[in-house]
Amino acid sequence: MHNDNDTKTDIDQLFNLAYKLKDWINFYWRFYVVFIAIALGWVLGSNTKWTFDEKMVVTIVFIGFASFSITALSKTYKASQDIIGLLSERISDEKFKKSVLYLLDSKHWKKEILIHIIGDLILIRSIWFFN
Repeated sequence: MHNDNDTKTDIDQLFNLAYKLKDWINFYWRFYVVFIAIALGWVLGSNTKWTFDEKMVVTIVFIGFASFSITALSKTYKASQDIIGLLSERISDEKFKKSVLYLLDSKHWKKEILIHIIGDLILIRSIWFFN
């Protein structure tokens, strides 16, 4: 049985975790965007044609990076959604709840992952057709 102090602590801890997860999501996206920008610049700016083996190595390394990035983002988005669900259950003030959910919710995270995949495919296509 929870008393008011336990509920307050639980909500405080959930808020803290929700904001930390949001920070991690933002970090993963910033890292990904910078990496893609640098990689595209490198691929498109290369003055020499790459051999088949070089293209394969770069593609395999990039697919490994992209897989790690998508996995980390997906797990963090899912954890964030779980925490937001718990917060939604525990916050009784509807106006406050609506504000919190607006700021923290990532209900469209699957569409964001799709954008990631499209960016990945653009880079892979650039490796093979523009170099």
